[in-house]
Amino acid sequence: MAEKKLLQLIFGNVDLQDDLLPLCEEDDFAGLAGEKIFTIILEEFRCGRRVTLEGLNRRFEDGEDQAFIAQLALEKLPEEPSLEKAEDWLNTLRKERLKVRKKRILAEIAAACEQSDSATSDRLYLDVVAIDRELLQISSGKNSLKSA
Repeated sequence: MAEKKLLQLIFGNVDLQDDLLPLCEEDDFAGLAGEKIFTIILEEFRCGRRVTLEGLNRRFEDGEDQAFIAQLALEKLPEEPSLEKAEDWLNTLRKERLKVRKKRILAEIAAACEQSDSATSDRLYLDVVAIDRELLQISSGKNSLKSA
């Protein structure tokens, strides 16, 4: 849901792209349904071009991405596009990505413990601590777009 809302905000106010996209990282969208769409948006932005729904629609001939774009175009955004709303949705995406990564690492820690591999589990625990720190920064607003 966060990725769809973020895309709708980006397309609801193309001027927002100038403020938001320089702060986005490719990792923010890794593994998402709209990953290819976000990649194109970031590539076009880095080349100095803004992306519209119509332009994206032309890039995708068919398939899931085309259906996703069509769904974005059909659904109306309930709120007024703003940088604050975009920041909220981007931070939500970042938190979701970090939580998935943390869950994967915790499973790796469990496997390392079963194999009595304390070196690996210790290293992975440090990764979990780093993720927890990043989640705390996002939640406290220290990693927000406003303070960037």
